[in-house]
Amino acid sequence: MINVVTIFNFGNIDELKLTVKSILRQSESEFIVWFILSNAGQEDVRTIKKLIGSQFSFKLVLNQDTSLYNAMNIALEKITDGWLFFLNGGDEFYSDCSLRYLNRCKSDVHPVIFSTIQQYGDDRYLRLPNPKAPAHQGFLVKRELVATTKFQENLTISADQDWMLRLIADHHYSCQKFTIAQFALGGVSNYPSLYSIWVRFESQGTRRGLIELVKILLRFSLGSALYYRFLLRKSRL
Repeated sequence: MINVVTIFNFGNIDELKLTVKSILRQSESEFIVWFILSNAGQEDVRTIKKLIGSQFSFKLVLNQDTSLYNAMNIALEKITDGWLFFLNGGDEFYSDCSLRYLNRCKSDVHPVIFSTIQQYGDDRYLRLPNPKAPAHQGFLVKRELVATTKFQENLTISADQDWMLRLIADHHYSCQKFTIAQFALGGVSNYPSLYSIWVRFESQGTRRGLIELVKILLRFSLGSALYYRFLLRKSRL
């Protein structure tokens, strides 16, 4: 059974609706969705239940997590078997057969890395499966492989990528060019800012901090849309 995990800190409910609608479109029925919700009131819970109805199996976990990666660790604690796939609030499955393909490719012995689509405004970029820079929206792993591999919550940026890279280093992996999901660019991990520069210097060293500094200078010079077009020009669709 595939466990689709959706982390959502209540704010813009439309982002969560995007994710739920992409799940509702799936032709596969063998899965369960775990909603790990922060700052959700009873009205919010009723909204989710009404949106889903009885169209797929799901579980709600209401908590007051301290960060995105703390919430992802809560998911690892709650789910005890099957396979894990993180599709957070605002992320979407790419097609109605995405879950069917996940079921076809799941492996008992290694993580599976898929292609994804990154979006910024009307621009779309193909992100091929890359074991050196995987996206969590394109990463499937068996639950038992993560029993001792948690998200490092002290990493406020890219703890998801750090988690995947440790799993890839410890296990064989496979890459599938099938595009499994799509997500928006502009999050703290891929949008250079003064905060991200400080975090990169503190957690990843001088070289990574200087790279982030160059990125923010490019973003200020070009503007966000042109920045992504320049940075991801080879993968633009």
